[in-house]
Amino acid sequence: MHKIIALVLFFSIASACNLNGNTDKYTIEGTVKNHPAKSVVLEKLGLKQLTMVDSAAIDDQGHFKMSGVSEKGFYRLKLDNKTSFLILLEPVQYQVEIDLSNQENNFKASGSKGNDEFQKAFKEMNAVQQELNGWNQAYQAYGQMKVSMDTMMFIQQQLQTAGAKFESYIRDSSQVAKDPLVAMFLVTNGPVDKFPKENLAIIHRLEKELPNSSYTKDYREVYNNYEKQMKEQGRCFGCGQGSSGY
Repeated sequence: MHKIIALVLFFSIASACNLNGNTDKYTIEGTVKNHPAKSVVLEKLGLKQLTMVDSAAIDDQGHFKMSGVSEKGFYRLKLDNKTSFLILLEPVQYQVEIDLSNQENNFKASGSKGNDEFQKAFKEMNAVQQELNGWNQAYQAYGQMKVSMDTMMFIQQQLQTAGAKFESYIRDSSQVAKDPLVAMFLVTNGPVDKFPKENLAIIHRLEKELPNSSYTKDYREVYNNYEKQMKEQGRCFGCGQGSSGY
């Protein structure tokens, strides 16, 4: 699938500013339970690179605190090379709780309405993606096993249904998202050639609501480059809309 961004690859680091171009400070206070890490790292997730922004020691009681200046955007709190948590960072104060013994809800971050919306969208997106990926894997696996045609037709039907559900979720949720960055996150988790109108609508929204954000500039650039590439290849940009060929 052609994606503008994945969950771990967003947009490149830019100068510290909020949507108005002012330098405002974020603060993150948190606790870490049931994990041996002695420090936590804050990274901004970029389209071209991951950039370390901040770090803090975790004391004997599991507490840590960090503060600094960085633009509103998608970041991750990283405990080690395997354990990290995504957050929509804004110039506000956050309270973070990390508890690795709680498999259902091992990360909580309060303080920002934008992040609240992002965390909800992240969980919902993960659920519909897992369903789609599960049927896609089943289709591949059973295809190699040479099972009956009826079985393959059933799996294919379930795959198409899951694909249609995934596409509907992206279209519907991205249109009603209150935060433009959350809308961007949602629509760019699908193949860009299936959602050209949705991508362009959110780019226009970002250019209106967050004109000084690096996300706005980079998103526009990536979209334009992809559209140009499709046209140079003689491919119809947007013709795949409505299909669920995953």
